[in-house]
Amino acid sequence: MHRIDSPDATQDHLFTEGDPTVPVDATSVTAEWLNAVQEEPSHVIEQAGLTLNKADNTQLYQAILTLIAAHAPTPGSATTSAQGIVELATDAEAIAGTDTVRAVTPHALAAALAAAIVAAPTVDNGYIGAGAMVPAITDGAAMAVVEDATNHLTRNVMSFQGSTKDTHSFFNFCLPENWNGGTIKAKVLWKGAAGCSAGDNVRFYMACAAVSDGDALDLALGAAVNIDDTVETDATKLRTSAASAAMTPSGAPVAGDWLRFRLSRDYDYGASPMSEAAEVLGVVLQFGITGNIAAWA
Repeated sequence: MHRIDSPDATQDHLFTEGDPTVPVDATSVTAEWLNAVQEEPSHVIEQAGLTLNKADNTQLYQAILTLIAAHAPTPGSATTSAQGIVELATDAEAIAGTDTVRAVTPHALAAALAAAIVAAPTVDNGYIGAGAMVPAITDGAAMAVVEDATNHLTRNVMSFQGSTKDTHSFFNFCLPENWNGGTIKAKVLWKGAAGCSAGDNVRFYMACAAVSDGDALDLALGAAVNIDDTVETDATKLRTSAASAAMTPSGAPVAGDWLRFRLSRDYDYGASPMSEAAEVLGVVLQFGITGNIAAWA
């Protein structure tokens, strides 16, 4: 193919109609140029395997499509190291996150992210060791420091007798500022004193009061909840009780309150009451929370 190059074409090889007043001749259409215009598309049509047909004015279009289909590469499946064709993942496949072949659309990505967001925690735990407890002045349990015989590990225990009467201890705990002000559950970590037998029954009971800023310290406790357990095998074994029922603090509980707890033992509870002391190592509290704790100004 070439642009018109007859002597009367313009310098940039374009046609002109001429101007007899100047005079400028009109561009001559040469046989060479016309043949080029004819043969270029004809060659494309014939290379596509078509026979020139005077009655069909779509042959050049057909030829182009045929040649593209014949010469375009056939892509395989795309991988992480090779180009290719990919299939779009469904939302469910994106959420499952196990497919290594399909591509993720923005919609599927949003669905996967939404499914992956873990709901904010609604509960939290707090631990109070026996060393943070004090015996009640009236009918108090006994505080002791005990050393394990073999490895000489030292621990605080609050010892509740099992022979003549219920005994009591107290501890305080300031719940976090995102506490929802609701009920509290407790587990008691304890062991039996020497001489206890497997299957002996032990009952603790606990009550609490919520003290807000400006409240009187001397206030009645809420209703007590029971925490029942049995001796494992002997006095060397740690016991973690089941969770208590929900405990409602007295007062008007709000986030950030100071809570006063009384932990007691019902010394003669059960069909086979443990007559030996119950040595409490600590208490785990669980309470509801809402949102995050705000930073202090």
